[in-house]
Amino acid sequence: MLEGFSFTTMQLIIKRRRENLKELDVEINKCQDEILNALNQEEFDCITQEIKDNLDKVERGVVEIKKNKYLRDKRDYKNKQVRSFSKHQGQFRDENYREMDKYKNLRQNFPLYTQYEPRYRQNPIPQRTYKDVLEKKQTERKVENKYEKKEWRNNYEYKPYFRSRRVSFRDKRRDGNERRSNRLQGERERISDQSPYYERTTQRRDRERHQPQTREPLRVYNQYQALENREGEQDFWRSRIIERHKEEQRRDFPPNLKRRRYSFQEEREEENQSKKDKRERKEKD
Repeated sequence: MLEGFSFTTMQLIIKRRRENLKELDVEINKCQDEILNALNQEEFDCITQEIKDNLDKVERGVVEIKKNKYLRDKRDYKNKQVRSFSKHQGQFRDENYREMDKYKNLRQNFPLYTQYEPRYRQNPIPQRTYKDVLEKKQTERKVENKYEKKEWRNNYEYKPYFRSRRVSFRDKRRDGNERRSNRLQGERERISDQSPYYERTTQRRDRERHQPQTREPLRVYNQYQALENREGEQDFWRSRIIERHKEEQRRDFPPNLKRRRYSFQEEREEENQSKKDKRERKEKD
């Protein structure tokens, strides 16, 4: 008798049973129109009685129906996934791979399809894969000569993704810069013993470890260290520098800031006063 019952009515009955068993009769009366089209009153009463007796079984059946539906959906989703990579065939398995049988039927049914197929087999479209490009790059990197590498860098055969075949300005300039840097390297090594500017980092570190540099308290003096050596101008420049330093200190704390603070305070006081006035007016009214 339970087979005549629809899924929605069973759900409703179970839902009501969880809330309150007394309301079960009301819910069954609501579903009468759905069932009475196919059943007599006596059969309907019989079904309702059976449901009341075997409610646990009905509830379990609904759960099983839901579970089976969930498993079926999960299985379909798993089949749709494009994840597995079959190495022995060397191609991706996906929905297109499954539909190969369709094309077999096409060849038999439509001879036109077979006419045009061999033409593409004879002249396949040359596809350069990333792997080929990478292998070529690795072989080129093993070359020891610098200027052979430059040829590889500007060779657009290895870079199919470049749009313009024009050599960029930076690539042209780089060769000259490298030659110049090699020339300067020798000069630096010659001069390094004389001048601290061309000093190597290791030498400078050793020197600073033994005699660390003392810093003057005013950093502004360092701008005019060259002028301090001249006699006569020394005092004049020192006074100018001290004035400038004081101006810099003043700029950090401008006097306008105080005015702004007071203005904010005054605005707040006015606002508070206006609020008080409004309150007083309301109280009078």
